[in-house]
Amino acid sequence: MQERYVITITRQFGSLGRPIAREMAKMLDIDYYDRDIVEMAAKEMQQPVSVVSDIEESGNSLLSKMRFPLGTGERSMQDRLFQIQQKIITDIVDRESCIIVGRCSDYILRNYKNCINVYIYAPFEARYPSIT
Repeated sequence: MQERYVITITRQFGSLGRPIAREMAKMLDIDYYDRDIVEMAAKEMQQPVSVVSDIEESGNSLLSKMRFPLGTGERSMQDRLFQIQQKIITDIVDRESCIIVGRCSDYILRNYKNCINVYIYAPFEARYPSIT
């Protein structure tokens, strides 16, 4: 039996990291996980995906950090979401080789021995959609 491995993809907004990850998964004949981790977490939390997506994004924007430097009271929900996504990610890599996009997977799997972390970025002019 072949040993399992995981590739984590962290990407800069607009760098086409998601399509690159999808193509890599196709070439390697392994599964690719991205937004489906959010969907699994929403099911676990018994919340609509839109609510979980809002929780995931609520603490990340610069504007949010400027408006609410001490947080918005949703910290416990963000922590719970992180813990659930962490369990989902570790369960996935324990059963199969795969590519995981985002979701702090590079951090979560930092001690996993068969993990390759990739960061995809692009110059401003080359990002999609290009704003010039």
